[in-house]
Amino acid sequence: MADYKPGEPKVYVEPDITAAVAADPLIEYMSEKDLKKSIETVRKRMEKAAKDMDFLEAAKLRDEMFALEAAYKERFG
Repeated sequence: MADYKPGEPKVYVEPDITAAVAADPLIEYMSEKDLKKSIETVRKRMEKAAKDMDFLEAAKLRDEMFALEAAYKERFG
């Protein structure tokens, strides 16, 4: 890393996936039922990835699920 200086703590910042999921044009047209179904599908995929010890994939799916839930709350309260 070019910007690393010994003795200085380095902060890890996770990428903001909400912008990527929120920008998906399909979400805008999903019904409440379809959006709930998508959230549940992603949750199941996340749990399977964690069970299979694929923690990076599980973390990506967790972030996607949170973004879908935020979109759900924004649209349907």
